[in-house]
Amino acid sequence: MVVWHRSVTYGLPKRRTGSLLLRYIKARTGTTDGFILFEQTSHNVYRKLWPFRIYGGTAPIIFLADPDLLRNVLIRDSHVFINRRTIEGITGPFEHGLPVLKDEQWKNARSIVSPTFSSAKLKAMYTLMNETSDTYRDRLLEYADKKEIFNINTLSEKYTLDTISSCLFGIETNSLKNENATLIKHLKKFFTIDVTNIFLYILVISPRLARYLAKKGYSIFPSDTINYVSNIVNHVISQRRQHLERRNDFIQMM
Repeated sequence: MVVWHRSVTYGLPKRRTGSLLLRYIKARTGTTDGFILFEQTSHNVYRKLWPFRIYGGTAPIIFLADPDLLRNVLIRDSHVFINRRTIEGITGPFEHGLPVLKDEQWKNARSIVSPTFSSAKLKAMYTLMNETSDTYRDRLLEYADKKEIFNINTLSEKYTLDTISSCLFGIETNSLKNENATLIKHLKKFFTIDVTNIFLYILVISPRLARYLAKKGYSIFPSDTINYVSNIVNHVISQRRQHLERRNDFIQMM
């Protein structure tokens, strides 16, 4: 058991918000370099104090950097560290996801999902990935031929979303050519958490209140996006069960 008080050299919570929440807000608003560089910098500055300790809201967190400890946690003793940090206020389809489930529920879900990521089944998705990659290449060639300036990050995001949509949902969104695809808009909305959402702060500061508000319908994720994607997945599953369509994607293999 590791016990410490809020008196570490770095990572001292600001009032009750917690240093991680402030770092998150700055990262999302573009005023800092985000989590990865934050952890790297912390390691370089405070390496003599490792394991590095910080607060995420009111929850104490330990960062491990020692290779032997990491090997034990992630490989040798991974069966002991199967539970993730509890995130209150997660409802709907996400409350049954692998990052949220614990103990035997997690093991049961993992036993269902793991075979889907075997080498043979991933190779079956290669054709889907290749089709999206060809479209991505064609778009790059179009910009090169026209000598246009473009945002490579934005284009890569579209490529990633198209690949996910095809391999996971079995849907051809083609956002590389059609920026107004409805699903793409919802996925972008989902992956861009609004820092003005008051529920985000409640989630970190008061987990119990977040749990209560979640039952009333509050969430850090946009409800219209969750409903839209859920309806798509349910429709695809219904089509597959009726054998109206078959693809080598994640849903089919599940």
